[in-house]
Amino acid sequence: ISESNVDFAYSFLGLHPFLMLISSIFLGSIGTIFRKIGGYDFTKFHGICLYVSTVIMMYATYVVWNLKEQERLNHFSSFHAKLGTLVIAVHLFTSTASMYGLHPDFGSFKHSKFIALLHRYLGRAVIGLTWLACISGFFNLQSPPVETSAATIAYSLIEYGFVAGLAFHAIKVLI
Repeated sequence: ISESNVDFAYSFLGLHPFLMLISSIFLGSIGTIFRKIGGYDFTKFHGICLYVSTVIMMYATYVVWNLKEQERLNHFSSFHAKLGTLVIAVHLFTSTASMYGLHPDFGSFKHSKFIALLHRYLGRAVIGLTWLACISGFFNLQSPPVETSAATIAYSLIEYGFVAGLAFHAIKVLI
């Protein structure tokens, strides 16, 4: 591979953590926190945020998949890859099932307290698994130095704090 192709490949690979942070921390947090407000509009907003989050996660996975195909590397060779696959599979399942089952307009299980409880706890488990996948991804970094991964972790925590603060301020204003 020529040097320019390597530069492009690793800049393309840089999209993966960026897109995952945007999808899971930014959109996921906003959607989840606004769902806490309750009501029809915020429930729909929650669903839209998490559905878009799932789509972005799938594209971020495509980025890594494509690079591994080009480099002829094994897929699912690390804990991070296996955990990330589980997180995306659960995101796909819950977003699809929730869209048809819990949608406030036409959901067939929208009045089921058991399904809502199952959805809530599965969502919490996915949040925990997503953070674990995120942290394990930082430990998998080989090319950038440790300072870069530490800066990325710090950035993601600051972003999460900003989103949480913004959402709680919005809740205060709206209530």
